[in-house]
Amino acid sequence: MGATHIEKEEEEELKPNTSPGKGKQRAVVDLQMMKEELSQLEDPPVTPWEKEISSNRLQYEFFDIPCEELAQKLLGKVLVRYFENGIILKGRIVETEGYLGTIDKASHSYQNKVTPRNLPMFMPPGTIYVYMTYGMYHCFNISSQEGNAYVSIKSVEPLVGLEYMELLRNMRCKSNGREKQIARRAIHLKQYELCNSPSKICHAFAIDQNTFDQKLAYACNSIWFEKQPFVRSPTIVSVPSKNHNSDDGGDGCAVLVRAVDPLEGIEHMADQRNTSTKTKKVGLKPHELCNGPAKLCMAYQLNRQHSRYSLCTWKSLWIEDDVSGEEDFKIVESTRIGIDSYGTEWASKLLRYYVYGNKSVSKKDKKAETKIS
Repeated sequence: MGATHIEKEEEEELKPNTSPGKGKQRAVVDLQMMKEELSQLEDPPVTPWEKEISSNRLQYEFFDIPCEELAQKLLGKVLVRYFENGIILKGRIVETEGYLGTIDKASHSYQNKVTPRNLPMFMPPGTIYVYMTYGMYHCFNISSQEGNAYVSIKSVEPLVGLEYMELLRNMRCKSNGREKQIARRAIHLKQYELCNSPSKICHAFAIDQNTFDQKLAYACNSIWFEKQPFVRSPTIVSVPSKNHNSDDGGDGCAVLVRAVDPLEGIEHMADQRNTSTKTKKVGLKPHELCNGPAKLCMAYQLNRQHSRYSLCTWKSLWIEDDVSGEEDFKIVESTRIGIDSYGTEWASKLLRYYVYGNKSVSKKDKKAETKIS
């Protein structure tokens, strides 16, 4: 997919919109000052072991592309989470969403709004952006080429560390709101259920806003994306949309990763998923560990503390190519989930992408899939 462009009647650059909303005071953000503070969050690999395990991570050039293109290229890549105790979690990204920034009514940076929360969207491509939704679930996102654009990771297929993911999924906060403990009744999650939603991804990979927000994906030492030695040729299948325009785009774009296919560390992901609920999730299948944004964050143990780190250099999280040698896959292109309130135009745009036939996808679009025979 080619680069997106915006026709501007005026050549004057947009300035950050920090005006308060109705009845609310909006914090004023000094972008330059915050960008200078970004270096304080870097934690690159230091030991030979840390450098070796993250040697396949995807670099800055991979993330420095238009939002819609990044959202599709992330499919099939492997999200890797590394913990100080030596545990490694891996999951294949199978569902993403793109948010085009300034012009996108569903984007957190719509009309160029700048707040302390969405600051990572204005940082270099590959910066981690973790935010909380409904006051209890985290969502894992990555900034793209356009300033304030991002990709949301919606679902991941667990590959490594499934048991640990399940442990994280079964953890929940104590009454003090800070410490966590195992839920009284754990729920066993299927593999495809570990990371099949944005929040599940953050839980399974232990991603939180305070730790990862605003970190660079290509410079983060705890999470990163990895590359593969062979090239896949995905086929895109989409639902026709009268309002979809491939030329749409602008500042504030990003991709939401909706699902991840767990690869390694599945046991740990399952444990992580059980840390966030009162009822312990027993019997979770692998595909149930990360089949959603919140589930992913649970399984990967990600929260708001993880914003502002770079997936290109941080030692605890990165993205790499899948070296399993799986055959080419088909990409289903459909509308995003949960944004109907932002108007028909943006609710009908085809900015959600997922791997056809993968169990770890959070929600399938039957209408789009009928085009695949």
